[in-house]
Amino acid sequence: MIIESFSSQGNFSLSPGDGQIGLAFTDSKLMRTAGYPMENIKSSLCITTLFVFLICVPVRASRIGKQILEDLAIENTSSILNNLLPSSEQGIANGIQFDLIRKESLNNSQASIISPTDPFSRLLERLRKSKARVESLKKIVTIATGESSNGSNVYHELDWRSPVSSALSLGDDEYLIRLGVGTPAVNQYYLAIDTGSDITWLQCAGCSKCYSQRGPLFNPASSSSYQTISCESSTCRQMDESRCQSDRCQYAVTYGDGSFTTGDLAMDTLSSENGALKNMVFGCGHDNEGLFQGIDGLAGLGGGYLSFTSQLAGSYGRRFSYCLVNQNSPLSSSSSLIFGADAFPSAAVTTPLIYNSRIPTFYYASVTGISINGVALNIDVSKLQLTSSGSGGLIIDSGTTLTYLESSVYSALTDGFLKSAKNLRRAGGVQDLDTCFDLSGTDSSSAIPTISFHFQGGVTVDLPSSNILIEVDNKGIYCLAFSDSDFGMSIFGNVQQQTFRIGFDRDNKLLSFSSSQCK
Repeated sequence: MIIESFSSQGNFSLSPGDGQIGLAFTDSKLMRTAGYPMENIKSSLCITTLFVFLICVPVRASRIGKQILEDLAIENTSSILNNLLPSSEQGIANGIQFDLIRKESLNNSQASIISPTDPFSRLLERLRKSKARVESLKKIVTIATGESSNGSNVYHELDWRSPVSSALSLGDDEYLIRLGVGTPAVNQYYLAIDTGSDITWLQCAGCSKCYSQRGPLFNPASSSSYQTISCESSTCRQMDESRCQSDRCQYAVTYGDGSFTTGDLAMDTLSSENGALKNMVFGCGHDNEGLFQGIDGLAGLGGGYLSFTSQLAGSYGRRFSYCLVNQNSPLSSSSSLIFGADAFPSAAVTTPLIYNSRIPTFYYASVTGISINGVALNIDVSKLQLTSSGSGGLIIDSGTTLTYLESSVYSALTDGFLKSAKNLRRAGGVQDLDTCFDLSGTDSSSAIPTISFHFQGGVTVDLPSSNILIEVDNKGIYCLAFSDSDFGMSIFGNVQQQTFRIGFDRDNKLLSFSSSQCK
C-alpha cells in the first residue's frame, strides 16, 4: 500500500459565489497495463466498481516499489492504447464541451420510459440506488483491503457472472451528457456520467436483448468510422479474462442488482456541438438487461486507462470539469462537461487528495475537520483519513446521492446540527434519512445551520442550504442529506456537489471546486 499526498499552501475559504478550491491527486494504472510482470503478484482480483470500470486489486501481493506506481500513474496511458488514442477536430478554444442535463428533463416527452415520474418518488428511487451502491462499495473495500471473511473465495462473494468483470449495483444516474456517435452522427445519445467508472458503453443495434431507451439504438453499420477492437490488440489484452468472438474483443459487466451489459469493445467518433473525438474506445452493448431506465448508456470519467480522460490525454491532457445543477432548478436548466484547458475557471487553490493504490480509480480528499456555524465538531479526524491498509478515507463520487460519513463522525454531525437547528420543527425520518424537519408555512432558510468541510492546507468549503437539506415530499418536509457509513469509508455525494464546478486535472494532480459555475 502506498499513500501519496501533495502539499498545498495558504488558508482559503469557499462559499457559494466566491473563490475556488482545488484538490491534488495522482492517477494510476493497472500493473498489467504498463507491462510490469504479473508474477510479482501472487493473485489478482479484477472487479468493476461504481458502474462499469475495471480495476485489478492485488490480493496478498508482494511489495512493489513506489517508482513503479508513479510510472503507472503518469507515463503509460499512451503506450497502453498504442495508436488508439483519439484525435480531435474543432472544439471550444482550448477543449471540447458536452451538454450536461438532468434525466428528469427528458420526462415530458419520455414519461413512459423514465419511471417514476413525480419528483419525490424519483428521490426515493435515487436514495434506494445510492444505498445499494454503497453496499456494493463496502464489498469492494473489504476485498481490496484483504478483510474478506471468505478468504480466497472472493470471486464467490461478488457473485461473478461474466468473464470480464462483476459487480456493483447501479448508482445515481440523474446527470447525463448528450453526444453524437459515429460518422455521420445521425442521432444524439444520453449517457449517465460517473467519476467512479472507466468504461463507456451504449446500446447498439443488433441486440439479442436490449431495454427500452428514449431514441433509436446506435447502428454501427451506419457509421463509416466504426471499428471493433481485435482480440490481439493491446487494448483487449490489458483486460484480464476478456473473451473473443470472431476476433472481436468482448466486454461484459454484471452488477450486484442483477443488471448487466455485454457486447463488442469498439472504437468510433464521439461528438458534441462544438467538436469531435475520433478513435474513442467504448462498449457497444448487444445484451443489456436490468434496471437501466431513461439512459442510453454510461460514460466513465474515472482514472483507468479506458476512461474518457485517459483516452483524451493526447489531445487535451487529462483535464475535465462538470457542474451538477440543483435538483430543484427548472427542468430546462443545464450545464456542461468540459475537457481540456477550458475546463477550469481562471483561478484555483489546491489541497491534497490522497492516492489509494488498492482502489486507484477513486478520488480521495484529505479532510481535516467539519464545522457547523463556524464551530468545529469534536471528531476524531483520523476516521476520515485513508489508512495504510487502504480502508477509510473520503472519496468524491458523482454517482452517490448523499454524503456518507464514518459512523462516529456522522453521529457528531447530526448531534451538532440538531443543537444549531433548535428553532426548526422536527419531523419523522424517511428511508435512511433520520434527521428531518417540517419547514412548511415558514421561511426557515436563514435558520438552517451552515455545514463546512475543512481540507488539508487550510481550505474551507461552506455548503449552501440546498446542499444540506433536501425536500422529501410536497408537504414541506426536509431531511439532512447525509447518512451513516458503517464500513469506515466516507463519500462526498452529488447533493453536496450541486452548483459547484468541479475540475479534475490529473496531469497537474489538481482537483478544483468553483462556486456558481453551472453555465
